[in-house]
Amino acid sequence: MERRGDDFIYTSEGSINSIIHGGFEWVSVDVKESGGQGHHLNRIWKKDLNAWLEEHGADMPRYNNDYKEQFFQLGAIERSIGEVNVLIDIDNCYWRTSFLLGYITQETYIKGLRKKEWKVGRNACVGSCVKSKVRVPYVKGKRDLSRRERILAPIEYHYVRNHIIGHIYRLFYQLFEEIGENFFMFLTDCVVTNYKNKAKVEQFFAKHGYETKSKPVEFLRVVRSSKQVFWYDFQSNDGKGKEKYYIYANNQLVDGATKLSILENNERFNKNITTENQ
Repeated sequence: MERRGDDFIYTSEGSINSIIHGGFEWVSVDVKESGGQGHHLNRIWKKDLNAWLEEHGADMPRYNNDYKEQFFQLGAIERSIGEVNVLIDIDNCYWRTSFLLGYITQETYIKGLRKKEWKVGRNACVGSCVKSKVRVPYVKGKRDLSRRERILAPIEYHYVRNHIIGHIYRLFYQLFEEIGENFFMFLTDCVVTNYKNKAKVEQFFAKHGYETKSKPVEFLRVVRSSKQVFWYDFQSNDGKGKEKYYIYANNQLVDGATKLSILENNERFNKNITTENQ
């Protein structure tokens, strides 16, 4: 098209690139890297979301991003080193939450679960809410950077993403308040506790509409100087086990003394809970 001197538009949105020309749009897909991972689900997810916004958008709460996607109770972790604990993972966490909060229909929810391999695509739907798109026009085959534009995602999409992730955070924090010292850490959609609390945690999430799965893990060490938590996953690496670690930030640390400050930091977010429960 450059050689022919065509007029066209090149777009980029995350890992998705396309060319718009002559009334058609060609989308570039790396089949080897992402084929079969369910990225097509984003289209029907957004269709449902737009329908929801059309009906409810004018009155939707402005959920902010005062939430955490991980937190750690270092003292409790250190006291459990050498013991076999249990990691409990919420099945299809964000996809399920999108359905429970009403953003997608039951039909879309069921379609998205047809294949296990579509997990990447299901998770990407929520992340796509904050992606921006860059459009670069080409005039007579030459890139015109003076007309380059960045199109931000609608603010309502941001509110939806905050609502979904914040909903999960509030559940984990409520669980933390219930099991206290036996709540070691949570990472996005899973929590580590001891086996004594396994049934209690599973029942907690079942009560809120979630199914879970679990596997054994063992904390190995906490290196506070480099802010690292190490554990051994007995079922990682095709069941052979693997050592893993996470580099935490200070604002991801929690203990009994910090409960109040965390709740205060989330005061604005929690104002929207009433609307959500209705």
